[in-house]
Amino acid sequence: MDPSPIGTPKILKIGSRKYAVGLRWVLADTANQNLRAQALQEIRDTGGNADLYVLRDAQPGREVRQFGLGARADGLVSGAVAAAAAAANNLPGTWLGAFATDGGWWIVQVRDDAIVADGDAFYEHEREAIERFDRERRLDWTAIYAPSAWNIEGARELSIIDLLQDQREPRLRLANLSGTYLKVGLLLGLIAVGSGLGYTFWLDYQDRLAQEAAERERLEREARLRAALLARQQAQPIVITAPWIEQPQHRLWFEHCQAALATIPFQIPGYQAAGRRCESRSAHATFRRADGIIGWAERYLEGRLTRGQRLTFSVDQTSVEIVTPLPPRPARGEEGIHDDATVRRFLIEHAHFSGARLQITQTRVDPPPRPPGVPEYRPDGTPFEMPLPPWGAFQITLNVDRLGNWPTLLANLPGFVPAHMSETPEGRWIIQGDVYVRR
Repeated sequence: MDPSPIGTPKILKIGSRKYAVGLRWVLADTANQNLRAQALQEIRDTGGNADLYVLRDAQPGREVRQFGLGARADGLVSGAVAAAAAAANNLPGTWLGAFATDGGWWIVQVRDDAIVADGDAFYEHEREAIERFDRERRLDWTAIYAPSAWNIEGARELSIIDLLQDQREPRLRLANLSGTYLKVGLLLGLIAVGSGLGYTFWLDYQDRLAQEAAERERLEREARLRAALLARQQAQPIVITAPWIEQPQHRLWFEHCQAALATIPFQIPGYQAAGRRCESRSAHATFRRADGIIGWAERYLEGRLTRGQRLTFSVDQTSVEIVTPLPPRPARGEEGIHDDATVRRFLIEHAHFSGARLQITQTRVDPPPRPPGVPEYRPDGTPFEMPLPPWGAFQITLNVDRLGNWPTLLANLPGFVPAHMSETPEGRWIIQGDVYVRR
């Protein structure tokens, strides 16, 4: 049985403060600037038992406007801090988190600073929480947080106390739809009789002062958080994954390619050979029909194709291609690379002595994107720029009369990532690929 998408609404007590989880979140209508009115209208339109709401209005640096809905009948209380809103304010971006709490597990989904509609869920049973988390983590997230005991690959552990520490806003409010106007009228009447309109102005003034103080405190807290995060990022070296590490082993690629091409017939009655080639995961041999009928190729190749090989015909049936899948190869892993000048000299000298035509094209290597959570600017206002990786790259194209020992030379060249090897109808071979080198 799948768990409920929003779990069970719950009041969590962390320290001396109450936090509400399990709310339903709605993105605001950008055309309507009155966020509170939208929340109350949503409660009227849905006709459910919701009688509590919380607002997340746009703030400097964040354009998200949304509101959350809950019900006292589910055990929620007015004045409790909306935990998902506090977490999203404290940790902006796109992330998925699971947090162990007293009595259950809380799952939060935040995408582009906005809480997902059903992304505020509390589960009393760990199995249901893990099932929900496993289903959601298949989507694209910039960061994932989960308890270390779950052993989720790529996830980091974050304490709910650290996530919600010192977060006192925003709070749930009571939506009294039926008696709102009556109470306002009675209150105004009492104020007019008792102390006049001056008291109203004084209350508004005090409320504005309180709101401004809360806003200053929030901005200062966000500035401290950004500064602390940037300091941590700068204190820790930024690891940039080398692009060739996760590539399959290129030594085996040359072996598998030549072995696969050796299993393909060199001729087909009524067809002329039009070239052979190897791509990343398959070997191909193409034949063009010279005379006869298309069925000749099928009858001739019946029983001659090895297991896994398949036959494809062009749309106009003038050519036929035999495709052979290459065996899977393990990733090459860590591999030291040579400096740029040494590799170029090595390739140019071997091309010269073997009579090969060698073309080298420089490849542009840009700085990597900023890691998730790193601010765009430093505390002093200067832009935060990622350094260039310690490697460069160029593309090579080899055109040789015969393969000779080129597969062996390239298979032993660190940082070489082959892309294509083909034989022309005239018997010449072309090898293409990228070479990564130290700057």
